[in-house]
Amino acid sequence: MRKITSIIVVLCLLICMSTSANSIGRVVSFMLSETYVEVLDSLCEELEIEVPYKVSDDGTIVVTMSIDEQYQILEKLSNNIDEMLNSIDYEANSDSRVMRIFHNRDFTIVNLQLDNSEKQMSLGDFLGWITIIIYCFSYHALAGVPEEKIEDVITVNWLDADGNIYDSSKAAEDDYTDFRFE
Repeated sequence: MRKITSIIVVLCLLICMSTSANSIGRVVSFMLSETYVEVLDSLCEELEIEVPYKVSDDGTIVVTMSIDEQYQILEKLSNNIDEMLNSIDYEANSDSRVMRIFHNRDFTIVNLQLDNSEKQMSLGDFLGWITIIIYCFSYHALAGVPEEKIEDVITVNWLDADGNIYDSSKAAEDDYTDFRFE
């Protein structure tokens, strides 16, 4: 009975050791376009970490990093987006029709609240909005979502002044041609 107990204890210890060693060395690897590599380089510079990537013969860029590095990069990008959104003084610009821009935690839902329900905004509002969407695309690219699927991951909700959704679409489906600029 002691031998069986000893064997079970040793096996449990070996399983625990192999599991912890496996989780420490876990890495993620995915492909990026040059646009997202520039974002990655910028974030790595801010975080003072180095993430290697290589360009294959067919031009695809493969990034490999630890899960911890990926988490740090996504957290930094998330914080940068939030800082940008929090720095917007919606009331200071009298031409602005945007009341608020906000998102869920993983940037799969982005909400744009306007003071109208007609997708009517200034050109400056529109350019700011597109910038937010580009940052969301970058977040998903760096999370390892294949680029051809990113547009299907992000839902854009258009809210009226009362916060009611009056239009909703996937980022890929909204061609932004129904905007009216003031």
